[in-house]
Amino acid sequence: YKSLLSNSDHPLETTYFDDFTRASRDELEWWKLAALSKRLNKRMIGASDGFDVSSPDWDLKITIYGLVSRLFIKGLREKVRRGMRGAARRGTCLGKLSLGFTRRAHRDQNGNVVYGSDGQSIKEPCIDPATKPFLLLLYELFVERNWTTYKIVQHFNKTKVDGWDGWTERAIKQLLWSPASIGVFIWNRTRREYDYDAEKWVVVKNPRAAWEVYYDRNLAIVPTDKWRAARRKLAEMRRNSPLTGRKRSRNQISATTLFSGTLFCEYCGEELKLNRSVGKYKQMACLNGTFHAR
Repeated sequence: YKSLLSNSDHPLETTYFDDFTRASRDELEWWKLAALSKRLNKRMIGASDGFDVSSPDWDLKITIYGLVSRLFIKGLREKVRRGMRGAARRGTCLGKLSLGFTRRAHRDQNGNVVYGSDGQSIKEPCIDPATKPFLLLLYELFVERNWTTYKIVQHFNKTKVDGWDGWTERAIKQLLWSPASIGVFIWNRTRREYDYDAEKWVVVKNPRAAWEVYYDRNLAIVPTDKWRAARRKLAEMRRNSPLTGRKRSRNQISATTLFSGTLFCEYCGEELKLNRSVGKYKQMACLNGTFHAR
């Protein structure tokens, strides 16, 4: 909407909201939106709350609306989290399940389907007979056959495991590390917070005391010893990786050449960068070596 508002090819004169609090869940975005409309001399009106960005008290109304909306959203978020915490303790489904699992209707002791307040049946995780062999194959290839995660990714994409050809090494490592394979489901490991300095949402790890752990031995697919062997192997790979503990460089975020961000000096561990970048004589080198340092 802000792109259209700034585009002179779209002659927008006035924008109507049901009420101005529907513009965003973040009051900072309200200020940015209202300031943009004021700068472009475009009217913005709330149909039900009487907000008008061209009125003299528009900034006071944004402050009041922001306070009321923040209190409402904060209370609603706490209610939702209480409900999700209860669902995690009961072992019902929260979000997407990993490979090898699916969901089914939750039943009480008498075998009757349990319904929620919305009239929909409550779901619980169960083993998926269609994808269970793929999860067992993953641990067999990684632990017993010593396949690399890159080779497993190629095999999974080639055979379209679970009807998906977008498998990545990160997804494979997460599956191998996840305790869901042995019937342990953990909720509330992380939370999202807004970083006002970087102006973006970031993921923050919660303390272990805040985790909700649900264990069901009937949902274990992989033997515990094989799962532990996979985690030990992943931990060893992480310790031996030259990228462990390093902050991602600019080349790793956006590579300059084919090998940028992937090659490191054997002696000092620094990233190899373009030392000569002229025409066909491009050359990768360790910049410490140029000065015979280290």
